[in-house]
Amino acid sequence: MKRILIFVLILISSGAAFAQKDTTGLNIPVKDGNVVYEQVVDIPGKSKADLYKNAKQWFVDYFKNSRDVIQSEDKDDGKIVGKGMLPVLFNGAMGTQVIYNDKLSIQIDCKEGKYRVRIYEQLLSSPGGGQVTTTPEELIAKLMGTGWSPFNAKQARRMLESMNSEMLSTLASVSRAMSAKTDDF
Repeated sequence: MKRILIFVLILISSGAAFAQKDTTGLNIPVKDGNVVYEQVVDIPGKSKADLYKNAKQWFVDYFKNSRDVIQSEDKDDGKIVGKGMLPVLFNGAMGTQVIYNDKLSIQIDCKEGKYRVRIYEQLLSSPGGGQVTTTPEELIAKLMGTGWSPFNAKQARRMLESMNSEMLSTLASVSRAMSAKTDDF
């Protein structure tokens, strides 16, 4: 009986460890089967209004035309949702470099002394009409051998690395903007 109990405990603990394993080795954040970059940051002393102003300014500064990017904004709720496009540099065959367009959604929620930023619903497409399109979820499935992608496994890994780097850079940009001093006129 004791052996059976130990065996069951080992199975349970190894299953829990496997569930937390980063199967791609790239630290791509997956939530409910979707790639979602999310950060909640405490900024003590910053009001909801100041954080909202900084978030709106970030959209203006980061994207060429924030009017086309911002889809909805609610100052009372402290929420801004945008759909934009960011460049992702892909290192292709024989040293070629191609800039893919990453169409994505970004949401910033502001509260007293903290904010949350989410980047989700990404679609990567090749330049010039987007003959090749894929999602991060398809790329991960290709790496795992469980799905189809227009990229082979090595290409999928390189694209995910490039996309991940761009998303982390974007999150760092939001962080800098949200921490900035708010000018009052």
